[in-house]
Amino acid sequence: MVGENNPIRANQDLSARTTDASNLDKRDRPTGPTGHPGSRQTIDVFISYSHASDSLLAPAVQRSLARIAKPWNKPRALNVFRDKSDLSAAFDLTAEILSALERSRYFLLLSSPESAASVWVRREIAYWQQNKTPDTLLLAITDGEIVWDETACDFAWNETNALPPQLSRYFPREPLWEDLRFARSVDQLSLRHSEFRSAVASLASKPRGQDKSLLDSEDVRQHRVVIRLRNAAIAGLVGLLVISLLAGAAFLLQRNEARQQRDLASTRQLIAESRSVADEQPALSRLLAVAASEIAPESQHASASAAVRDAMMNPQLQVIQAHTRGVSEIAFTTGGDEFITGGIDGSVKVWDTATHHLLRETPDAHRGGSVLAVSAGADRFATGGTDSTVRIWDASDLSRPVFTLTGHQRDIETVAVSASGIVASGDLSGGIRLWDIATGDSRGVLRESGDDNPPVTSAVFSDNGLLAIGLADGTFTVWDPISGRQVGEPVNVGAEWIHSLAFGPGDLLATGDSDGRIRFWHARTGESSGSDLTGHSGAAGRLPMALAFGKNGLLASSGDDSTVRLWDVITGDKRGEPLTGHRFQVPGLAFAPDGLLYSGGSDGTVRVWDATTTGPTGLPLIGHEGDVMAADFTPGGQIVTAGEDGDLRLWNAKSGRSTAEPIDTGQGSVSALAISNNVLVTGSFGGTAQLWDANTITRRDAQWDTDQEGVFAVAFGPGDILATGGHDGTVKLWDIAARTQHGPTLKGHTNNVVSIAFGPEGRMATGDRNGNIKMWDSASGMELWSKRGHFYAVWGLAFGADGTLVTGSVDRTAAVWNTDTSEEIGKRMVGAEGFIYAVESGPGDTFITADSAGALRIWDRETRLQLGPAIVGHGSAIYAMAVHGAQLVTASFDGTARLWDMGYLAHDSIERVCEQAGTVLTAEQRAEHLPDHDDTKVCGQ
Repeated sequence: MVGENNPIRANQDLSARTTDASNLDKRDRPTGPTGHPGSRQTIDVFISYSHASDSLLAPAVQRSLARIAKPWNKPRALNVFRDKSDLSAAFDLTAEILSALERSRYFLLLSSPESAASVWVRREIAYWQQNKTPDTLLLAITDGEIVWDETACDFAWNETNALPPQLSRYFPREPLWEDLRFARSVDQLSLRHSEFRSAVASLASKPRGQDKSLLDSEDVRQHRVVIRLRNAAIAGLVGLLVISLLAGAAFLLQRNEARQQRDLASTRQLIAESRSVADEQPALSRLLAVAASEIAPESQHASASAAVRDAMMNPQLQVIQAHTRGVSEIAFTTGGDEFITGGIDGSVKVWDTATHHLLRETPDAHRGGSVLAVSAGADRFATGGTDSTVRIWDASDLSRPVFTLTGHQRDIETVAVSASGIVASGDLSGGIRLWDIATGDSRGVLRESGDDNPPVTSAVFSDNGLLAIGLADGTFTVWDPISGRQVGEPVNVGAEWIHSLAFGPGDLLATGDSDGRIRFWHARTGESSGSDLTGHSGAAGRLPMALAFGKNGLLASSGDDSTVRLWDVITGDKRGEPLTGHRFQVPGLAFAPDGLLYSGGSDGTVRVWDATTTGPTGLPLIGHEGDVMAADFTPGGQIVTAGEDGDLRLWNAKSGRSTAEPIDTGQGSVSALAISNNVLVTGSFGGTAQLWDANTITRRDAQWDTDQEGVFAVAFGPGDILATGGHDGTVKLWDIAARTQHGPTLKGHTNNVVSIAFGPEGRMATGDRNGNIKMWDSASGMELWSKRGHFYAVWGLAFGADGTLVTGSVDRTAAVWNTDTSEEIGKRMVGAEGFIYAVESGPGDTFITADSAGALRIWDRETRLQLGPAIVGHGSAIYAMAVHGAQLVTASFDGTARLWDMGYLAHDSIERVCEQAGTVLTAEQRAEHLPDHDDTKVCGQ
């Protein structure tokens, strides 16, 4: 059985150990940005809110409470706590929240139906009710309704939906609350907006102990004080320069220091704001990251650079608030210059694809009904709605439909427009009709509506004119719309419902069904094609899971789980992590002609995604039987792989195609390989080593027994030196020219030696299964230093270009070490979901880790922050990898190797991020985020 001969896979290296975080010493856990746990700084106002509904409003309230009437010589007027700005992801959130609540004087609830339903908000209110007094709980309504019943001396709960029921009879008398429901745009979320300023002043009056009107006047006075102080400082400068050049020079130094401190604070703030708005305002997030990099002092260059890289790898480009209710469908005109959205609110809108500006709309396309389907041709498009009609529209004029087509008996569930101008429509009673988009004439009825017919859920035309119809009984049919004849027999996909259809190249048809699976078919024959794709949760209701084919074998799918997923149709692999951001179902999905992906959700938004930023797909190298244990690049530019089946295989590094027949090593399972110059060595679990010509893959003499009870690691050192790491805990050096052991056996490890790497000046690093790292002088065999660097096995070792050592471990962390002193440098790379089996230095000042979850993770070399989401492709653990320029090859327990293009990591990040943003900061955004940096250019302006 595959896997039986692999002792690494058999026990996953734990040997009855556990990596549960609860077993780690709490003293080793990092502290928070303000010194948590242990900081007892008083908090003036604790903000409780819903992330789903108030992700933009809450930061604005926090900033404004801290700034209004702020004395010129204090950093803030109030110390305001908000979870996203004051908590680190590394913490025990419950403990941190409780600590913050305990230290808070006032509790501000941003009330909305979403916050009323939030488990976290309810917990925070419950704590306040038990430990604080009602007069310290402040209310601000952001959505929904709050109504007070004077008779009952309580809220009117039949009308109030913005508060949780636990506040019933909590207030002894009617509390005051501020109405912030108007504050939705950027302009309205600033102290420059009079209504917002008034509301903030009211909220700040109790924590400040001042009347609202006094706060307003105090804010104006403080502003004048700042102006006078600034003028006085300028006058002082002139005086000092006149009096003494030395004193002037000292002042300049102090001023530069102040600017450094200002820039330091501004950089940190911009980085935090960039990350906080990344989901809802991705363009602004990118611009703020670039702004941080432009003003960052030297000490913050690394953090700002990481923020720019993180923004570059965010796949979301734009969020468009398209409809007040859900978006039911998205369709592009044939030329792609415009796209159309249909809404559950009954409106149809036409948008400019380049700018995403709204061009035209009709608020009531189907006479009070919802728009359930949209499909577009060249200049016209069709919609279907709950009024049982199909309507044809001219995209340049939405004042009235060109044609209103009747004949259906129930809601129109789907419409499709062919390249030749045929419109197909399907209804809830199973009726299928054809129309001419140019004349509005009927082109025939494929099936009459009937109460016993399953509803039509989806219709789609292929490029060559075939029509596929999906039904709610789990079948699809294919038709020739010209003759009106069915092509082949109905095909049952094995699920209760078909929710969506999409045609790919040729006659390839994809179906998305009610069990969340995506299946592929030959449309004309009805035969299954390829493997099923799974990943979405089961869909439900009338809003279908959507499918859309992109370029180069890319398929996008969306579902009831609020995610969008990308797939490689050729390999059947997931491409990157799911795209998240929508809050509910995602029934609308379409690729633009330029390759960008548009998704429309039941939250009313259209989100624009760059599929290329989800990371490379990884070209699979398929041929081995069993686990692939090792891979590397040959001097001739090919890839060689080896594994459990004992074979060596050669692959073309560009096409990924096999270039030779497999070669039996005669060693049984191959555990490791290494290449230096023109020599290849393979090591085996049986304890043998074999030398090969790296270009021709022919044997060089016979294999030999290392007497190490198994070889786990091999590496080439200076000259003709080869190192092998053994199951017996020893390291042996070999003279490959003389084919004899070089020097004594190196001992000291207390468990299997599983990793070896050579660095500058003949230094050799080794790692074992107990988490120990040793540094040796390979020339003399002398041990230079030894330490336990990880809790568990050190499988990954690599030297960086600067001579530092990078290690990766089963404890799910990677670390960087000074090879002279053995001291750890900087913070650890933490976040891998599986055991780290391999580490490498990547392009563009990055580290790459590979883990047992089958994921690659990219880390910034200086900040040790993860850049973008994990890159996935393998179906099991990645055991080894090798880098050659911008190419990366990985070997996995899923029986494949994969070739990855990592060149995007070396791109000019700022130039790419500015291109992705597609806009510049507005004057209002500059005033809000860069008040002290008017002359700073961001993306050229």
